[in-house]
Amino acid sequence: MVNITERKNFENQFHQAQKMEAIGCLAGGIAHDFNNLLMCIQGNAAVMRYSEGVSGAHQELLQSILRSVANGAMLTKQLLGFARRGKYEFIPLDLNSVVSQNGGLFGKQTAWSL
Repeated sequence: MVNITERKNFENQFHQAQKMEAIGCLAGGIAHDFNNLLMCIQGNAAVMRYSEGVSGAHQELLQSILRSVANGAMLTKQLLGFARRGKYEFIPLDLNSVVSQNGGLFGKQTAWSL
């Protein structure tokens, strides 16, 4: 009899590493495609924002779109960090600011305070 427990554990770890690598590749591909879509939206919103005849209300909506694109770009950056096993940068975040900047995307904008 031969104890193959250690060998089986090693094989399981190897298969898990292969799965994680495949997920990382998939995440990287999705992140790049998503970033391309975001840049298209950003470019069109910026052109519209600086066009003549755009009302103040529409200016605010376009600015909201541009903020959302910036948030999406940050998510993409985080996804690419995961895909590349990169280092993450932790920074302090003002939740009041995030909610007030993006609250209008979900309906009537109200004053939030945490």
